[in-house]
Amino acid sequence: MNKLTRQFLNLILEEKEKEKEKEKEKEKKDSKEKSEKEEDSKQQPKRTKEKFAVETSNRLSKGRPIGDAGLANMKYRADGDPAEAKEMLGELKIAGASGDNWYDNVASVFNSARNGEMRALVQGASVVESGNGVPGVRLRLASIWRDDDKGGKRSFGMIRAVHVAAVNVGYIKDAKGIRVEEVVGQDALVFYKGKKAKSWQN
Repeated sequence: MNKLTRQFLNLILEEKEKEKEKEKEKEKKDSKEKSEKEEDSKQQPKRTKEKFAVETSNRLSKGRPIGDAGLANMKYRADGDPAEAKEMLGELKIAGASGDNWYDNVASVFNSARNGEMRALVQGASVVESGNGVPGVRLRLASIWRDDDKGGKRSFGMIRAVHVAAVNVGYIKDAKGIRVEEVVGQDALVFYKGKKAKSWQN
């Protein structure tokens, strides 16, 4: 090997050594930053659910079903063939749900509903917990929900139909036992699991 070739190789090797040193320094720095971030995340408190200590009423689910062809059609589609239920949800711009549990699923479904025509009714959904720590979902509604000719039952029926459809197609997991009740004195409903009506504790 001639002298020039050797010099050239030495230069390359030196550059490679320098690059290796730089990479080692970068790895050390990255490792330190990662450790600091992990430590910070450990120290940060876990996200807590908002306390929602209110009284609920089941008046909307009492009595005979209202006679409304449009609502009857929604209920039929929601509770029938899953493909039909999915199509109905798609028309309402609800294409799925995120979350690892039923209450995150419910909140996700109704927040998605605000992308479509239901935004005139639904103002937002959030995960909450009762005074004794029972998880649930507060669904905030526009004040117009009470103004239908059935004292809010038509709006309530639509919400229930969406919920049933989302369970039917698997968007809401572990749905057995979920109740939907009116929040007394507020334009809101609450979804929760309870063995008895009005068992959301304030």
